[in-house]
Amino acid sequence: MSSRRSEHQILDVIESQLQSEDPQLTASFAAFTSVTNNADMPSAEQLNEGRLAVCRRRRPRTNWPGYAPVIQSVVHFLAGMVVAFFVSMLVLRSWRP
Repeated sequence: MSSRRSEHQILDVIESQLQSEDPQLTASFAAFTSVTNNADMPSAEQLNEGRLAVCRRRRPRTNWPGYAPVIQSVVHFLAGMVVAFFVSMLVLRSWRP
């Protein structure tokens, strides 16, 4: 997982706040890390290529920026139709033979 420098800075600030506010949490985390440091990751938590492929296939493949001009055109058309309807109603109401 990659993240930007600003995200790392925010996480560092959160970590330092947690360490200063709850020293017991820091000690517990250090104990947990020392126990699990050399342990292998459980196979259920490992992602191999097959699992990554399944995750990639489940993502929606819509390209919303590609649809944006079409949606915008439809909205403009419908708004124009509504305006035309109300203008025609005003014209018809004011017209007297």
